[in-house]
Formats: sequence, structure tokens, C-alpha cells
Amino acid sequence: MANEMEKTIELENAIRFKDLLSTGSNFKINQESMAETIDQEIFDDAGSDDDDGELDEDFDSKLSPWKKSFTELKTLMVNVPNKFGSASIYKRIISEGKGEVMQSYNCRIEWTFSMFFENESNAFDSKTKPITAEISEMLIGIQIAVKTMRKKEEAQFVIDYKLMFGEMGCPPRIKPKSDVLLVAKLISFDEIGDEHACDEISEEDQRKFHVIKDKIDEIYKKSLDHIKNKRYRYAITASQTALRKLEWCQVADEKEETEQQSFINKLYIQLADCYIQVENWKKCCLMINELRRRSNISQNVSVMLNEAIALSNIEETFGRSIKLLRAAQQIEPQNEMVNKTLAEILEKDAKYKKEQQEMWKRALDLKAKVESLQK
Repeated sequence: MANEMEKTIELENAIRFKDLLSTGSNFKINQESMAETIDQEIFDDAGSDDDDGELDEDFDSKLSPWKKSFTELKTLMVNVPNKFGSASIYKRIISEGKGEVMQSYNCRIEWTFSMFFENESNAFDSKTKPITAEISEMLIGIQIAVKTMRKKEEAQFVIDYKLMFGEMGCPPRIKPKSDVLLVAKLISFDEIGDEHACDEISEEDQRKFHVIKDKIDEIYKKSLDHIKNKRYRYAITASQTALRKLEWCQVADEKEETEQQSFINKLYIQLADCYIQVENWKKCCLMINELRRRSNISQNVSVMLNEAIALSNIEETFGRSIKLLRAAQQIEPQNEMVNKTLAEILEKDAKYKKEQQEMWKRALDLKAKVESLQK
């Protein structure tokens, strides 16, 4: 059983390692550094000079903080529990972090790191300037290690080779059975969800709200991540997926029904927001009309604002938009976006009315001229 587990770990890490090499992920061993055909030693000895005579900016970070064996270092560390049996991870906190640890592997992190092999003074990979990476794309050992960290925490980990580059390694750079010392600082993390969270659930279970609700929440978090990164069309797709699955599933009692409806309403609001961003005014109004059918939105300022913006781009007149914004202004008088939008639409309305008056004046003048010529 243990051998099967180790084979599974090695296979998953091999896939991730291959992906890291082929996709150009932020965290990777550069392809150039792995190629035997490259003569230049890119992992220079610490203290080597650049062409301009200045020291490498990563000089300090590439020096290992531990000169003795990993066995001795482990005596100063605590064991990190994991499900992979003999494949161990040990941890020592250098600087305490703040807040809670990550609750999910579906996170994007900002961090710095250096990685060392035993009895080698120079890092084989190091990033001293903060980079971002998704945990799901990392090697399993790094995933487990980072997930134990809090924001602003600095820590050292000794990670078993079975959870890193495996029994074979990747010669000549990665030796066989190479345990790794990871020195990391976690700056921040954000949950990014999983758009495919429901893929492995049977159709029967997808009809049960209590089974699927946590998976729907993962899809919702992914849509929020798309919005944060201004990928609004992707956010729309994720939100629509979550909405369909919520509307399709069945609830067991009134409590579940309330929870389901609250989640559905939240998704309609989010879809209206996204349609505003992509300037699909009609779809925005459809989302808000559906929301209005399901709940009372008369006090929801953000929904009123979105509807006013959408209507002002659909209708020739601005009366309904102005009415909505004045109502929103009564609820939140200091809302800058409401006040700004109202001022803009009032200006458009005044311009529109002026143009209409001028158009009618021209029409009447033309009519008078025609009538005078006919006399």
C-alpha cells in the first residue's frame, strides 16, 4: 500500500514538474538550467561577479542557512502531519505570521523562497522578489508546506524527496532521492476557488443541496477571482455554472431552501455587476428583473445603480434611471458612485431634451416655410 502511495505521489509530482517546465510558471526550474547542452553554469557560486562587477542581487538568499546534515536540522523542527506515510515534512518557524492558515489548496499566494539540497551551500532555485503562484500547480511537498503558513510568516521546511522530485530526480541538476530545504516567506494568499469543483460528483449527488453547496462555493470563489483580475466573461461563465447547479438541486427543509435562495440571489447580483462591466445592458436588466421577482431589492443601492446605468444605455429617455438614482441617493446620500452617475445622467438628460427642443423647432420652422410657400 505504501509503495502504491509513493508511486502516486511521484506520478503527480512528475506531471506538475513537467508542467512547470513547459508552461513557464512563476515557480519553476528553468528549462535552460536543466538542459545538458548549456555550458554556462547558471547556478553560480555565491559571490561571483556580474559583467558590470556588481554582486548578484540574490547573493544572500542563495546561501543556505544550514551547513550541517538535514538529520540534525530536523531535531530543531516539528513534524508536519500528512497523509503520505513515510514521506515526511519538518518545519521550523523563523518569524511568526498573522491570521489563519489557508483552508483550501485552491489559493493563489504571493511569496519569496529559496530551495537547497543537503550539503550544498547554494540554492538551486530562488526568488527574492515576491512572485505569485497557484498552490495547485506546485509540487505536493511544497503544497503541504505552504498550507501550514500564515500571512507574513517565514519558515524553513525539510521535505522528503518522495514529495518533491522523486526517486529518480532529474539528473544532472536534481540528484536521485534528493530531500529539499525550503526557506519561504508567505506574504499573502487569496482563495481562488475551483471552477471544476462539481466535475467528480455524480448527477444524483448534484441534486442534493447539502452535498453540493460547498462545491458551488468553490465555483463562486473562482468567479470572484476572475472579477478581481478583470476577466469578466470568465466570471460570467463560472457564475452561470453555479447558478444552474443551484437551481437544479433539491433542498431537504426550509433552512436549506433559505440558504439556497440567498446564494441564488447573490449570483444574480454578481452577474448583473459583470454584465455592466462588459456593457451588456439588456442582460444586466434581465438579471435584475429575475432578482426583483425573487426578492425585495428596493433598498439595494448597488442593484439600483446597475439598473439605472443599464437603462440609461437602453432607453431613449432617462426618466427611469433618474428615478432609481434619486431613490438610491435617499438611502445613501454620501455614495460617490451614485452621486457621480446621477450628475452624468442628468447632464445627458438635459442635453437630450435640448436636442429634442431644437429638433422640434427646426421641424416647426420647416413646416411654417412650407405653408408660406404654398400660399
